[in-house]
Amino acid sequence: MLFLNLTIRNLLKQKFSSVINILGLALGIGSFVLISVFVYSESRYDRFHEQGENIYRLTGNIFNPNSHAAILPLPFYPVIKENVPEVKEVVRVQGAFRPPEFSTEELSLAQEGVLYVDPEFMTVFSFELASGDLDAFAGDPTAL
Repeated sequence: MLFLNLTIRNLLKQKFSSVINILGLALGIGSFVLISVFVYSESRYDRFHEQGENIYRLTGNIFNPNSHAAILPLPFYPVIKENVPEVKEVVRVQGAFRPPEFSTEELSLAQEGVLYVDPEFMTVFSFELASGDLDAFAGDPTAL
């Protein structure tokens, strides 16, 4: 209790120094927490896949030298696979520019959030299918 009384007395006596010290401590702890959360998030990215430690994302700065994006020219992918011996598979993922429309005689459906991928996608990533059979899909990629 005596130590607490001395601490409060010193804080009230030296208000300016105390405020600077407390703000500096709060800023340091806040920065540590934010950096720790960022590092943890980045270290867990795509690690839930069976081969997560072997999956890498290529980025380039083709259109804007000040930023990086996962956009590379299409001829780049086969060249990587042929000339870099450490690379086993190369997979491209492309978002749809507009929602594709699926239709039958009775029904028409526009689906948001569709991604186009290479056939090797399911050999690299270990996502579970919501429904259907991957082998049946491999035989006819246009099947739903």
